[in-house]
Amino acid sequence: MQWEYKTLNFTPLEGDDEYITNMFNSFGAEKWELVSCFTTTDGFGTRIIRAVFKRPKQ
Repeated sequence: MQWEYKTLNFTPLEGDDEYITNMFNSFGAEKWELVSCFTTTDGFGTRIIRAVFKRPKQ
């Protein structure tokens, strides 16, 4: 089986929990499965969350 991937990078802001939950739920409705979610920083020290999704290639 072949997979296709989607990567989402975002900077978390206080109070974004509902927005992020809704966004992830909409990806799930499109058959995307969350594979990994981790934090990293850019070159300026800003915290970034990276989420990786996959689904069977259509």
